Amino acid sequence: MSPGPKQTDFTSRNQTIGIAFLLFVILGVWEVVGQVFSPTLGVATGLVDTVHGVGHIAPPPSYSLQDSMIVRGRYEDAAESFRNHIAEHPEDLDARLALARLLEQHVRDYRGAEHLYLEVRRNNPNPNQEMSAANGLIDLCRKAGKTERLQVELGRFADRYRGTPAADAALRELRELEAADVTSESPRSPT
Repeated sequence: MSPGPKQTDFTSRNQTIGIAFLLFVILGVWEVVGQVFSPTLGVATGLVDTVHGVGHIAPPPSYSLQDSMIVRGRYEDAAESFRNHIAEHPEDLDARLALARLLEQHVRDYRGAEHLYLEVRRNNPNPNQEMSAANGLIDLCRKAGKTERLQVELGRFADRYRGTPAADAALRELRELEAADVTSESPRSPT
């Protein structure tokens, strides 16, 4: 014999009520645990904050509008959008770095990129921003063929990051440039 429709409806309704009751109990227990531990030890709040990374790690900046323009090859539009963003948020050094990379790599505006890297350097950058600006200036000097300026930037980098593999590499490159500069000089005759 098969059960009638009333028995199936009754069983389905019991399951729904059971699930709702279970959720109610779980949420109630969670609330009680939060009330018990939060005021005394801060355990529950601390756990939730840890899981969600509350207040300790700033999310990296996102420039999705500008990135989408770059992907589509609309470099001038992306540069203009970055400029507008920087005008509204002059403290945003990451936007300056992103615009500098765009100008350097796609627009070929080396002077504009150099200006932005130097702005970042002058405006109290965090260590990552400072390193990005220094590397950007070094790469820019290489691309533009500014050997004397490259030597200055490599020397500054080697001093700032002394004792690191990156500083050692900068120092080696600086010595190679200085050696090449000495060998390329022609003897001067008195006039």
